[in-house]
Amino acid sequence: MAAVMALVTASCGKPDAVDGWPLGVETQCQMADTTPEARALIDDTFRGRFGNAPVVDGRCYAGGIYKLDDESIFLNATPGGLEIHVFTMADGSRHAIAISCPGLSPGHPGQPSPRGPLCNVASLPTSATP
Repeated sequence: MAAVMALVTASCGKPDAVDGWPLGVETQCQMADTTPEARALIDDTFRGRFGNAPVVDGRCYAGGIYKLDDESIFLNATPGGLEIHVFTMADGSRHAIAISCPGLSPGHPGQPSPRGPLCNVASLPTSATP
């Protein structure tokens, strides 16, 4: 019984967060795998932040829950969706780049296609906490 309680308590701890991004469940990297613009955005952003740093693992996650003004906000409700790419570097550190692709969402009939890029690097509100 003590072992079960320890597992339950551990699972209720602070959510996993990387570079401020609270992580939800691990998912497939659908935006980056199916959209050349999203893949290029991730690659360019990574090179801009980390150069040619060696990566030993890369995974995608749905957004977790963060607090903003004491209210719980679900990141998966972001327009255009949200895909958080987490990279584990050779030194063991982890870094995240999140993208949103509202330009891929179907528009309402009769409305013009959105202007600008299909995908953007997403950022958290500065007062958000995981």
